[in-house]
Amino acid sequence: MKKSLLSVFFFMALGAGSLAQAQDYGKWTVVTDDPTMMYAVTFNDSGALFGQYCYPDKGSCLWLIGVAMQCEKDHQYPVLANSDGGAVQLKLMCQGAIGTAKEDQKYAYVFSDFDAVTSLVKSAKRIGFAVPLQADQFKVVRFEVDGSADALEAMRTKASAAMDESKTKSTKDQTL
Repeated sequence: MKKSLLSVFFFMALGAGSLAQAQDYGKWTVVTDDPTMMYAVTFNDSGALFGQYCYPDKGSCLWLIGVAMQCEKDHQYPVLANSDGGAVQLKLMCQGAIGTAKEDQKYAYVFSDFDAVTSLVKSAKRIGFAVPLQADQFKVVRFEVDGSADALEAMRTKASAAMDESKTKSTKDQTL
């Protein structure tokens, strides 16, 4: 899952996301044409990415942020998420560097508390994330949330249908 997540982020960061069938909802873009991975994302003015990715064949979804902020793969970092709907302290798990271009190197981070991020996004117009850096500095990234409700609903509806379909076609062992 991590490898495919990183691949998609890499192509989105380079602007190749236009190769996939995309639908826009306000500031958010939804791509659901790959039955193994669907996503709803937004970019800020600096090219950072924030979005939700779902993997129907695995039955899971996650929130991801991609920024030009170096991190150590598999290391956890604290983050303060803030919006007009409230603030919460969260943790980010570094997924590593994306791509090879050193001048615009991006790093992918996955949020540890899916429900807390979902709650913030649902009640916000804008959302910001502050990550402590060395010494007394913070990296702050902000995103517009306009269109996120419709984008997430469209993506999750397709992902749920794909999850249901994969369950009926799967021959994997299950515990019910």
